[in-house]
Amino acid sequence: MRKKMTSDKKRQWINAIYIFVCITVISLLAIDVFSNLSKTGSRKELKNNITELMYFKDAKEGSDFDEIRVFFESGKFYRNNSNTLAIGLNASKWWIAIDLQGRSIEKDSYLSINNPTVASVSIFVPVKQNDVTVYEKHVSGWSYYSEDDDIDFNYPVLKLSNELDTDSVIYINLYSPFTQNYNIGIWNTEDMRYIMNHSVMNLFTFIGLLIAIAISNVLIFITLKDKTYLFHVVYVFMTISYNGALLGYYRLFAGRLAETLVSHVVSLGLVMIISVIFFFKSYFNTKKEMPVINRILDISFILCIIITIMMLLGFRFYASFASTYIGSAIILFMWGVVLYAVIKRKSQAKIFLAAWTFILLGAVIFALRVLGYIQNSNLTLNIVLICSMIETLLMSWALSDRIRILRMNKEQVDSLYEDAEKSAKMNEIAFLQAQIKPHFLFNVLNVIASLCRLDIEKAREMILDLSEYLRYSFDFKNLDRSVTIQEELEFVEKYVKIEQARFKDKFDISYELDDISGLWISPLTIQPLVENSVRHGIRKKKDTGNITVRIKRYEGYYSVEVKDDGEGIEKDILVNLNSDEYFEGQGTGLYNINRRLNMLYGSRLWIFSESGKGTKVTFSIPINQEVNDVKSSDNRR
Repeated sequence: MRKKMTSDKKRQWINAIYIFVCITVISLLAIDVFSNLSKTGSRKELKNNITELMYFKDAKEGSDFDEIRVFFESGKFYRNNSNTLAIGLNASKWWIAIDLQGRSIEKDSYLSINNPTVASVSIFVPVKQNDVTVYEKHVSGWSYYSEDDDIDFNYPVLKLSNELDTDSVIYINLYSPFTQNYNIGIWNTEDMRYIMNHSVMNLFTFIGLLIAIAISNVLIFITLKDKTYLFHVVYVFMTISYNGALLGYYRLFAGRLAETLVSHVVSLGLVMIISVIFFFKSYFNTKKEMPVINRILDISFILCIIITIMMLLGFRFYASFASTYIGSAIILFMWGVVLYAVIKRKSQAKIFLAAWTFILLGAVIFALRVLGYIQNSNLTLNIVLICSMIETLLMSWALSDRIRILRMNKEQVDSLYEDAEKSAKMNEIAFLQAQIKPHFLFNVLNVIASLCRLDIEKAREMILDLSEYLRYSFDFKNLDRSVTIQEELEFVEKYVKIEQARFKDKFDISYELDDISGLWISPLTIQPLVENSVRHGIRKKKDTGNITVRIKRYEGYYSVEVKDDGEGIEKDILVNLNSDEYFEGQGTGLYNINRRLNMLYGSRLWIFSESGKGTKVTFSIPINQEVNDVKSSDNRR
């Protein structure tokens, strides 16, 4: 009952945590939606002043600015009828020319290059100085972080000079080892402020949501000690770290750390995939349930480690190339495994499939963006983040329901285990009792055989006594755990009567009993102790011996004692008798009694003896234990 109350209390805590997370999610999304509605309803549509670009591949990767101007003027630049340059994975540097002629550029305008992972950007801006056009150079990107002169935003944004020469050309030199995919725009102050506010609000909405989910998972892991939750917590935090680097938002608050994080965005993504692999293996117990899939995931883990090492050694382009394909293949493979689990109707697989579908969707969009098939914009970047958010919510839901199922299974297993344990104990007790009965009968029949030669009438009486004893003995089944103390003492009396008939005036027995009317005891527990006193203590004594059976009631337990003034036991034998191990020559009587006492009451025999002065054997029975024995015995009868 206590375990059930603890389980219910934990479940209430889990439900409370998830209610809190859901309220947080709804609140954040509501704030974001209403904020955007109010802004879009009160302002005009955003207007980008760039409708076409011209670009040139710097094959030499060392062309200076003057050479590039000559190339542009000689028509070597290619025209691109949009503001997007989507080249994809490419190790070269690229030049972009923006012809300002015929464009209406407002004062306090901003030039933005939407690629948060761009390594280096050199911008040459034409400025009028005393009626002469000169070019000012500005740098940005994570490789220039300590020297950049752009505004603090998640991707390069430069405030253009009010003296901008709108009859000239802006030149931009770009390089990224991760993706040559750029979305370029020139915005007025109002539009740029809206883009920045909206982007930051979206980021902190989603990041805040993921952090809330991660905290809830940490609390549940602390409560339940389930390593699957720990792996999911690691995955959630790696998702936050990766998306923060991918979107460049560490540039807003991380200082110099942002340069390191953004430059290793591929490494963060690979570590995120590794955390997904461990979470996946733990969730589906692939080592035991899916050994072949488990080996494939182990190989995937090794590949991720190799690519990460390539990244750390400086081979960023090749690491990015390999991670794009291998990472997508791993996610797709896992999705197929989950689909297979749904077909096989494995528990929680449907929710897991829904969550993994969003992971796959985010991975596909990311890969298409990296490869240049879709443009690099706030929309495509935020879709990846939204997919991560939805996937994390679904996964947390699946984990919550999984714990409910695990608890139900655990309760069923515990119940089956308890039943099996009880059955095993009862079978062992029956076996031990079956060993004691032949042992006693063997001794009694030896006594009767001896009397048949000496006193036939006495032997006849003993046979009748034995018959009555056996009738009592066979009244209870071997599986019965307990008899009343009165029945057990009657067994003792039958035995004593038989022994006294054989050895007249050899020993006397007395009883010192408290109120023991409610005491139940395992059958044939006291009688073998009295038998040992007669055989090994009193019969070796020359004169008459005395045996005392003493049962005292104390607070919480009964104390049972059988004491004689016989020959006693030698010290080395006494040490063996008081151990829990069976030794050769011990006989089955004391050993079996000890086993039954331990299984039924958590008790044992304690033997005190001094050579030539007698022996005392004692054990205890908890009072609450004998009440349970009464109930179990009554239920069987």
